[in-house]
Amino acid sequence: MKIIKKDITEKILSILAVAGVLSIAIIAPNIIGIIGKSAYRKYKFDRRKYQKSLYYLRRKQYIEMFQEEDNDIIKLTKSGKVHAYRYFVDNLTIKEPKIWDGFLRIVAFDIPNILRFGRDALRDKLKKWGFYQLQESVFVYPYDCQKEIELLKEVYQLKPYVRFILVKSIDDQDKILKYFNLN
Repeated sequence: MKIIKKDITEKILSILAVAGVLSIAIIAPNIIGIIGKSAYRKYKFDRRKYQKSLYYLRRKQYIEMFQEEDNDIIKLTKSGKVHAYRYFVDNLTIKEPKIWDGFLRIVAFDIPNILRFGRDALRDKLKKWGFYQLQESVFVYPYDCQKEIELLKEVYQLKPYVRFILVKSIDDQDKILKYFNLN
C-alpha cells in the first residue's frame, strides 16, 4: 500500500501533537517531539517522501528543526500546533462506557460571528459524535466527554464562549434518553 505525501505529513503532525501532549508534562514545555533518523522506518514511510514532507512542513512554518546530540529534534510552531490539533480533532472519538452513569452532559455556547469557523466546526463535531441538539447552540450527551470538549475549545480558541455542564436531570429528559436508547 502506497502512502502519499499528504498522509505522511498528517501522520508526522499527529505524532508531534500526541508527543507534545506527553512531552509537556514529562520533558520540557517547548520541545514537542523527537523523531530520529529511523522514524521513516518505524512508521513505514518512504524515506524520500518523509524528507519532502518535513521540508514542506518547514516551508509552511509548521515545524522548526534542529540537531541535539544524535537526534533530529522537531518542534511544532504555534501555527503547526493549530494545524496538527485540527487534524487530531478530525480523528477524535468519544468512547461510550458499557454502563451509563446517570448524568447528562450539556455543551452550550454563544460564539461571536467573527469566530464562525470555530463555531461551525464545534457544532459539526458535536453532531458527528451523535450529541442531541436541544437548541441551536445547546447539545446534550450522556457519556463523559469533558476532555474531548476541552480539546475542541483549545483547538478552535473558544474557551470563553463554551460551557460544559454536568446535570442529573433535565426537563423533557425522556425524549433525550429515548434518543440515546437509555430508557
